[in-house]
Amino acid sequence: MRCLGIETSTNVMSLALVEAGEVLLEVEDRREHSRAHELWRDFLSLSRAKGFHPKQVNRVVVSVGPGRFSGIRSGVALGVGWTIALGCPILGIPSLDGLAYSLRDSAVVGEIILAYLPKPGSQEYFARCYIWEEVGPCPKDAMKGLDRASLTRLAQEATWVVGPDSGLKEGPRSRIAWPRASTLACWVSGDVVASLPVFPLAYVASGPVH
Repeated sequence: MRCLGIETSTNVMSLALVEAGEVLLEVEDRREHSRAHELWRDFLSLSRAKGFHPKQVNRVVVSVGPGRFSGIRSGVALGVGWTIALGCPILGIPSLDGLAYSLRDSAVVGEIILAYLPKPGSQEYFARCYIWEEVGPCPKDAMKGLDRASLTRLAQEATWVVGPDSGLKEGPRSRIAWPRASTLACWVSGDVVASLPVFPLAYVASGPVH
């Protein structure tokens, strides 16, 4: 199963191609005013250089936020357009879910994970707690909008804390990270979609598009 991952919900935008959990290639843009179409151009150039053809993609996964509205809209439009062209399924995964899944090599069943992202144009954060289960992170509660002080208090109650800021929780169980396309694609590149705590964004009938 070869999966295309699209993560454009923050200023750190990325596209990745993954097969059976192995990252074949990934491009990233950390510029403050990055554009999805420029990232896509770089991705296609690198794909061709490495001998990968777009028609080899079997599944698309795209981040659906929270995050920058313009970035999310561009990423979803890119993903839907690609599935229409290829006739493959597309899945939408929340940005915070992807952040939590980035701890897949460290977290164990039963541990509590706090994933967070800064709200664009605000002093607050998007935050959500998860319980790690056999299939990965499962939401423990609804997403919250928290100020720094409230987020810091919540961080002390979690086993793991993952997000782009520092200083919320001291020690090795605090990970500084942004959502990545390769993480999303690794999650859905195998035969585990039925057990994921996410749902299809849309499905496009397989076969040629006329």
